[in-house]
Amino acid sequence: LFHQALNYPRFDDGDIERVKKQIISSIKLDESDLPTLSSNKFNQFFFNEHDFSKNIKGSIKTISNITRPDLVNFHKNAFQKNNIIIGVAGNIEKEKIKLLIDKVFGNLENSINIPPVQRFSGLAKGEKVYKMKTPQTSVLFGHPGLARNNENFFALRIANYIFGGGGFQSRLYKNIREKKGLVYSIYSYLLPYDNDGVIVGGFQTRNKSVYQTINKVKNEWKRLQRNGVSQKEFENAKAYFKGSFTRNFTSTISIARLLQIVQYYDLGEDYFEKREEIINNLELEKVNQTISEFFSSDELFFMIVGEPEG
Repeated sequence: LFHQALNYPRFDDGDIERVKKQIISSIKLDESDLPTLSSNKFNQFFFNEHDFSKNIKGSIKTISNITRPDLVNFHKNAFQKNNIIIGVAGNIEKEKIKLLIDKVFGNLENSINIPPVQRFSGLAKGEKVYKMKTPQTSVLFGHPGLARNNENFFALRIANYIFGGGGFQSRLYKNIREKKGLVYSIYSYLLPYDNDGVIVGGFQTRNKSVYQTINKVKNEWKRLQRNGVSQKEFENAKAYFKGSFTRNFTSTISIARLLQIVQYYDLGEDYFEKREEIINNLELEKVNQTISEFFSSDELFFMIVGEPEG
């Protein structure tokens, strides 16, 4: 069935219309869902003219205009063997899985490469407000980052873990959630791609606390940029990344997914062996040098969705 659906989809008119109606209904619901609307508005303004600025669901107009020939052409161009990345894990013989993979994917064409994601240029800076009547305001912030295979990526990963990616251990959580009680949750994470990346974070807070919280985030960013991280923070972050990697080996699905990631980012067949070596060889000075080079409060962008006061 999978082979049939993948290689010879029928795209029945009735099914197309049913799915189009479902997507249109979802788009309408998104307009009143604060987290989803915030994410869409953040992408729209932060990425500017880049393809990532577009809503992944499209719009009511674009969805309504999709026809069966559109789907047939997209399937023919996008579903290509040279665009497939496969990760396999489990108790199965190599020759047997190769036969099964060839049976499912072997009939696909191999003539078109999907173009790589364009590098981000002209990412937005400053603040943008989208008014929405709500008791709490949602804020997402963004900043330029690094590609996954960049030599400084792990240094940036350490820095972000300390800043906002480490949950209860992060500076954002400790200084804005615990000490000030301005938010319930606050975070940041790296969003890497094969040739570029960004740093994204967010929080929700009371309307009257929006700009106070934004200023706190900016201050933490400036403090990190100016002073870097401490030896203790650095060692704790390294220990986390070394210890947490084993979670990827708890199931065959997670292992297969990890194999896909290694291939997608071209990290090398020896990635599993060299990953811990990369972390062990990373020095505090390197992390702080990366912070001073890549963290700039002037490059921050804040998307504010709600009714901020002040």
